[in-house]
Amino acid sequence: MDSRNGLNAGWVPHVCALTALACCLIALAGWATGQPGIAGFGHPSYPMRPLTAAGFGLVALALIAAIWRQRAITLVLMLPVVLIAAGVALDYAGNAPTIADRLLLSIGRTARQGHPHGTLPGPMPIAMMILLAVATLLALREVSRRSKIVVMIASLVLGVTIIAGLAVPLGIVAISGPGQHVTLSLPLAITTASLALALIGWRHHNGWPGLLSAQGVEGRTLRTIFVLVLVAPAVLGLGGLWAASLPGIAPELVEMVEAGAHVLVSAAVLFWAWSRISRENNARWAVTRALDSAPIVLTDAEGRILHWSKGCENLYLWDAGEAVGRLKHDLLATTIDQDWPAMMAEITRTGACEREMVEQRRDGTRLHILEKAQLLPVRAQDAPLVVLSMTDITERERRAAALAARESELGSILETAPDAMIAIDDRNVIRSFNATAERMFGRPAGEMVGQDFRALMPERFRGQFDAGLAGDADTGGERSRLRSLVGLRSDGTEFPIELALGAAEVGEERIFTAFIRDVTDKLAAQERHAELRDELLHVSRLSAMGEMAAGLAHELNQPLAAATNFLGAAEMLLAADAPDSGKAADLVRMASAQTLRAGEIIQRLRTFVSKGDVEVHAEPIVDVIAGAVSLSLTSVEQQKIGIRYEPDAMHRTILADRVQIQQVLVNLIRNAVDAQRDRPDARPEILLTSRGVGDGMVEIAVSDNGPGIPEEILGSPYKPFNSTKPNGMGIGLSICRRIVEFHGGTMHAENRPEGGARIRFTVPAIGNAELAA
Repeated sequence: MDSRNGLNAGWVPHVCALTALACCLIALAGWATGQPGIAGFGHPSYPMRPLTAAGFGLVALALIAAIWRQRAITLVLMLPVVLIAAGVALDYAGNAPTIADRLLLSIGRTARQGHPHGTLPGPMPIAMMILLAVATLLALREVSRRSKIVVMIASLVLGVTIIAGLAVPLGIVAISGPGQHVTLSLPLAITTASLALALIGWRHHNGWPGLLSAQGVEGRTLRTIFVLVLVAPAVLGLGGLWAASLPGIAPELVEMVEAGAHVLVSAAVLFWAWSRISRENNARWAVTRALDSAPIVLTDAEGRILHWSKGCENLYLWDAGEAVGRLKHDLLATTIDQDWPAMMAEITRTGACEREMVEQRRDGTRLHILEKAQLLPVRAQDAPLVVLSMTDITERERRAAALAARESELGSILETAPDAMIAIDDRNVIRSFNATAERMFGRPAGEMVGQDFRALMPERFRGQFDAGLAGDADTGGERSRLRSLVGLRSDGTEFPIELALGAAEVGEERIFTAFIRDVTDKLAAQERHAELRDELLHVSRLSAMGEMAAGLAHELNQPLAAATNFLGAAEMLLAADAPDSGKAADLVRMASAQTLRAGEIIQRLRTFVSKGDVEVHAEPIVDVIAGAVSLSLTSVEQQKIGIRYEPDAMHRTILADRVQIQQVLVNLIRNAVDAQRDRPDARPEILLTSRGVGDGMVEIAVSDNGPGIPEEILGSPYKPFNSTKPNGMGIGLSICRRIVEFHGGTMHAENRPEGGARIRFTVPAIGNAELAA
């Protein structure tokens, strides 16, 4: 036997067919043992007749053989059934026992008494037997049209069985009355109903039972209609038989009432079903229209388009009339790794598949499409259908490509960046380690990823880094302030670094990026720059000293000449016959004073010219300016030039290096003297002022009444090698500004409205309280 076909039929047909066969065997056993009560299932006056049991038993066996696709066995078993039906028909036609009846006389001898056809099936049973046999033979071939006829015949048998089987138990028809030929005994009713249900269950997908599995409102509606259609005719039929059995009621009236009841019930059922299905159809139509706006294609197994939605028209610009009937992948010039047969094999095996492809619109635009394919459930004998739903992922692919390009660009930047860039999490665990970091620390990235970031520092700096991790970096992705730390190379050597942290939130995690720069060369350059600056300041002072050399020689000549004269006079007094020792002593003291004066001049020059360390002290402004004037001007120049000083009585002390501030003032005073050297029209004047300007600063200004600063110089007065002097180097003001900025101040050059130039600068002030402390 082909067990696969039998098992596919389900358990319902088998159980029903075996139930019918069991009923027939029980009836035959009752007749064989001479107990008609067993053959009637407790009703000895109305049993299943032996020949009826034999015929229906053969039908049950034939049905089981048909379910298991055994055509030959089915036909062999049906042959006796046909002979029984034909013999019974001849027996009723000739009113004489047939050969079959005579063969069963010994079985039904007692039941035959009083019955001219005691062992023969009645008209109703023989009709049921013929209908079930025909339905079984039709069901041998799985053709949709034949299966529908099989279900219709089985349904007819089932409906008649309900009416004919319940007529006697309900007392509507008497066993010995005129209606006994249209009734069925209890075992026979169970047998015919079981066989009818077996046929319906076997071919349920081709008839109305298949509708009972529908979901939603339609399923509930159809199941309700099925119950009403199945029960209502039986109830109305039994009611009609009962009414006809009552005395005094005309049969015509019973028929009219029964027909009206049928019409009323049918109309009510139809109206109720129509209203519910109409509402569901309207909702389904709205959903269908909404779904039609999505790109969905229905194709056959070869990929030929059967349905082309509005969404596809909008996506691909092909009308449905132009697309239907063509192969989808040919129409859209699809580029795909998996061809159509491979896709069909996959969805046949798994039921659905998903793949990406490139397709072409009608205007030639290429689209990236995500296509989902699945088989549409159909009946076994129908050709398979494929549902394709498309999603346009062109923009997503474009963004993914742009993101990949940016990631590649970022990776290239990270690998070629001059700074070491190390990504760490909030537990200090290294996530990434670029090539610059590898070279800087001498450690490969594969070794460092997953390690503690603090291993890149000497142990004495690790706690300092932990303390600043959360405070220095913010979540805005910006760098924190630069921090000076010390790095540790793989060979154990330490080197200075500058570190800044940037932070970003990635999901629920906080990721830091450490930007690290090796500042070994930077610090060395800064140190060399400081040395060069000191050298330049020293050279500047030497240059200023060279310019003042003539005046300084005259300044020294005066005390030295006076000392020489005093000593000569003292010598003359001592050489006289009567020396005046007191007067000679006075002359020696005066010579000594002049010598000390010359020494003080030389000491101030040495202090100014020498290159010493910068020392900031509290210095009186008056003393600083007086010393600068003495260094800048000879006594002759002081007599020719009007010098005034207007101090601020509230700000008398500054915090500065005395020598450097005097260097600034010497440069400014000498520039003012040089600017007025060849002016016979007016007496040169130099004004020095000091005043408080707030923020703890004092402004010192040097003003003159000369021609002022030329416009070409005023635009950039501090530019090196830019001078109005014939032999000037042009670095004086540049050096002055550097000195002032080193003290935390600023310098400005301007021309006075009344004529002349003014250069002012600021230095830190120190108050009385600070001075006392």
